[in-house]
Amino acid sequence: MGKMWPGWPLSLKGTHVLRISGVNGPSVESWDRFAVMKARQHQLGRPVANLDLLIAAIAGQCELILATLSVRHFAVINGLPCENGSQ
Repeated sequence: MGKMWPGWPLSLKGTHVLRISGVNGPSVESWDRFAVMKARQHQLGRPVANLDLLIAAIAGQCELILATLSVRHFAVINGLPCENGSQ
């Protein structure tokens, strides 16, 4: 289980924070992954908020484990490794 970084602002509790060193924004590949994930979630009848899907797409593209305080928001996305970021 990962640990939160020292600068974790308590005011962000319950929100999703993307902190990837050296990444300026979503790449074309991340947007492509987002589109595929959006379509898959729609087909499954389990919609996920666009921002959550974009965060998941970027994490997947960068082969990262997503640390979040809201695991339930991401648990419905197949193949996305995520963990509770509060520990």
